[in-house]
Amino acid sequence: MKYPAIIFAKSFYKAFKETPAKDHEKLFVNFAKILNKYGAIKNAGVILNEIEKIYSEDRGITRIRIETARLGDQTRIKKIKSLFNKKNCVFSEKVSPNILAGVKIRIDDEIVIDNSMQRRLKNLFKIDA
Repeated sequence: MKYPAIIFAKSFYKAFKETPAKDHEKLFVNFAKILNKYGAIKNAGVILNEIEKIYSEDRGITRIRIETARLGDQTRIKKIKSLFNKKNCVFSEKVSPNILAGVKIRIDDEIVIDNSMQRRLKNLFKIDA
């Protein structure tokens, strides 16, 4: 990719804010064409994530992702969600089998709490030289 994802994201978000809602569909189509032209279409997921970060920051929204090893841990997830001010929070859940057990909580893409079995095992077998 010739330009970093953040450049595309900032450009798109600025255009999005300045474009009337009736023209948003056209903006999306043109943006996809630009991504294709610069060979960045394969990185669209990364670019969309950057746009989401910019949008959330601009609106004062905190993005909280709760990662668990498997589905069905809704009691724990509800408890975690209750700890945050839901007015300015957007929650997402992700199943990450590689964490084995436990939970990881990311706030605005920063790992805040890593209580996963994966981390515990890494720490247990860490060799101090």
